[in-house]
Amino acid sequence: MNVSPSPRGAALTRASKTERTLVSAMVSVALLALSACGSDADSGQDRPGSKPKAKSMTVGYLPLADYLPIFVAVEEGYFAAEGLDVKTKQMPPGSPVAPTVGGSFDVGGIPWSAYLLAADGKVPLTPIMGATSGVPTYASFVVPKSSTIKKPADLVGKTAAVTGAPGMCNMLLDTTLEKQGFKRDKANTKYVQLAPAEMKHSLDDGEVDAACVPQPVLGGLLASGGYRIVFDAFSGPFEGFPLVGYNTRTAYAKANPDTIAAFRRAVVKATETIEARPEVVTRVLPTYTSFKAEQIKSLVLPDFTPDIDQKDLEELAGIMRDLGVVDHEISVPKIGN
Repeated sequence: MNVSPSPRGAALTRASKTERTLVSAMVSVALLALSACGSDADSGQDRPGSKPKAKSMTVGYLPLADYLPIFVAVEEGYFAAEGLDVKTKQMPPGSPVAPTVGGSFDVGGIPWSAYLLAADGKVPLTPIMGATSGVPTYASFVVPKSSTIKKPADLVGKTAAVTGAPGMCNMLLDTTLEKQGFKRDKANTKYVQLAPAEMKHSLDDGEVDAACVPQPVLGGLLASGGYRIVFDAFSGPFEGFPLVGYNTRTAYAKANPDTIAAFRRAVVKATETIEARPEVVTRVLPTYTSFKAEQIKSLVLPDFTPDIDQKDLEELAGIMRDLGVVDHEISVPKIGN
């Protein structure tokens, strides 16, 4: 990648440093209590037939489709069959890294970009398996049908809503524009943060020119016929890009390899069930999200990807460096599956 620095890149760098400072402060007490503070990625390999040493687990989630396999594994009894008593706990807003490392959760579903920042800061966080990756129309920049914006290049100089910045939406758009020859300067896209439920109103009122809308809100907008996609974040070269992975504190992973292996087996089985029995989605998804039945019918799910693609994480780390989220190369730890 060959993305040059820019004023906006510098602003993202400052935001990233602030986030890392907050994460470090929040976990400082926990770090003193952890005896194994290495940054290795010993993920706990599957050990068929092994009994978990720690049987009770708390798993952190957000009310999003990314975490569906956890709830399927609970509902279908896959965790129980592995000898695990899994409790789910909703993660607080903001970075889930600190509560995971601090012990509020034994396992947390963490965006890969947040994991890379944590790894770069030597936070003792260990990925144990993948969760989701992006698919077409899982999150897309949309505009009203009457808009003159037709393609990604037309977003240069415009205002676009995203759920968070730096985030995957703005990073993938910026990378695409860079490849098309647009340097990031004062003429580039201006991002504002909005909740998905607020995006339609802001588009209709002209407060933003475009919005990167995630599912299931995106499905509703497209079904209405009043909006169209100008940049599909996870199409083309970014289809299959890593979104979320399951992580634990390094000390827990080292002390409980059999528990981690049992967790992995149950989640893999749940993933297979989702693929084989789509009716499970309709039944389980409303139990932990606010998704309505009519939304689920048109919902585009992410790919559930238990394996971790090392090359994809290295590419994401490169994008974060090129866009100024960090001001140096991130050394991505070797991650086993």
